[in-house]
Amino acid sequence: MTALVGASGEGKTTLLNVIGLLDTDYSGQVELFGQKVNELNQTEMARLRNQQIGFILQEPLLIKNMSVRDNILLPTVYLDKSLRKSKDYYLARAEQFADQLGVSQVFDQKPATLSGGQKQRVTAIRALINDPQLILADEPTGSLDEENAKIIMDLLKKLSREGKTVFTVTHDSHIASQHDRVLQLKKRKYYCKGELTMGFWIMLLSGLIGLALVIYAFKKELPKGQKIAFWLIGAALLVFAVALALPNGLQL
Repeated sequence: MTALVGASGEGKTTLLNVIGLLDTDYSGQVELFGQKVNELNQTEMARLRNQQIGFILQEPLLIKNMSVRDNILLPTVYLDKSLRKSKDYYLARAEQFADQLGVSQVFDQKPATLSGGQKQRVTAIRALINDPQLILADEPTGSLDEENAKIIMDLLKKLSREGKTVFTVTHDSHIASQHDRVLQLKKRKYYCKGELTMGFWIMLLSGLIGLALVIYAFKKELPKGQKIAFWLIGAALLVFAVALALPNGLQL
């Protein structure tokens, strides 16, 4: 389970849309499930998205004139015939998830009659009905109370234990802390929170060498020109290390 955190406007949802094959307006190369996404046409991307990716969004987008059951089963209609199993199989799968999430009693109702928490749980079941390998969750608990948020997080953790990849965008530090890995998006760059990056080691090494040179020049009897050179090099390394350490300073 990986969480992505960052300030609004940094591009978290954009990244999610790129991974989810919803946004193709970017430069560079994206590989997903061993395939180069840039080489796929729209039909191939739609097929890959429906088969392998499940979306859990902050706003549960359910079709108003369809029952909860039909909303959940909708993604199965677009599966390739070679991959599609029987309707009874998917119905049993939906009912199993519904029992786990406590929404089996609303199967025949329309979305308008459901609470916000029920809608979110129904959306989660729909996202999982085709047994995707990748679950993309965009603020999945953002509009939920504590009880419903826990239900959704317990489901995501269970899926992760079963071998699924879960990628969550969130502003909630408590939700982020429940993931195995937390990435921070800052100035459109990604940093692994809690991990010692290359930049950290460069900062540490620069600071130590700079401090050692300054102390050496201060304590040793050296020719004036040599002493000044040690001072300048040491001071420069210390300034460089401080610049790396500052939140808005240099970034590697």
